[in-house]
Amino acid sequence: MTQVTSSGSGEGAEFRIGSWERPDPAGIVLRGEAVGFRGYVEKLGEPPVCYVGSRPGEACDQPAVMEVYDIPMCQAHGQEAAAGALEELAHDFEQEIKRPMNPYVRRLSPHIERALNLASLPRDKEARNTRGGERDGDLLRAFPLDRGRADGETLAYVEDPDNHGRGRQDSPFDAFMQDRMLLHRHMRLAFEEGAHWLVETLEREREGVAAQAAYALALERAAGLA
Repeated sequence: MTQVTSSGSGEGAEFRIGSWERPDPAGIVLRGEAVGFRGYVEKLGEPPVCYVGSRPGEACDQPAVMEVYDIPMCQAHGQEAAAGALEELAHDFEQEIKRPMNPYVRRLSPHIERALNLASLPRDKEARNTRGGERDGDLLRAFPLDRGRADGETLAYVEDPDNHGRGRQDSPFDAFMQDRMLLHRHMRLAFEEGAHWLVETLEREREGVAAQAAYALALERAAGLA
């Protein structure tokens, strides 16, 4: 279960991500007793298999241990998807909370500004680790490098970064991660509206982008570019 606390010093309220205790909407990341496929396990004696695959579009044969956007996933694929979902959620939370404190709008009461500042400091360990080393490790474990499936632009970039990197603002890895964030945003909105068919449709796209991000990361590291 993921917990995000509103203050670094322990002050204020807190909400939980990944359980039925989280207010609105219901948990995006579900683990343990909160998973929705408990009835499936009770009826068949085993959990469903992971919906994700190490290769996009191919279902994983590992048993599901968690759900992200109501989609059953194994530990490796679920952890990667959960990291992306929580990163997008934390980003959205921070942007929405800090918007009223924009210096170009009418100033708020200092007391309200302090409350909003405290609320914009989610300090949960899992939310903090959605960027950097642990996030990258989750990607590489979920989607091991398959050079034959790597995007052509990525391959060209790592083989000749001086020419193929000219004019680029972001590396292929960074570009794919931005696309991954956008897909997670659309999946969250669809999930909140109960459009599960759209969540499943977007999930296939998310897997493809996440896999390409993982391939780009592995290739860029091997080339000494990351």
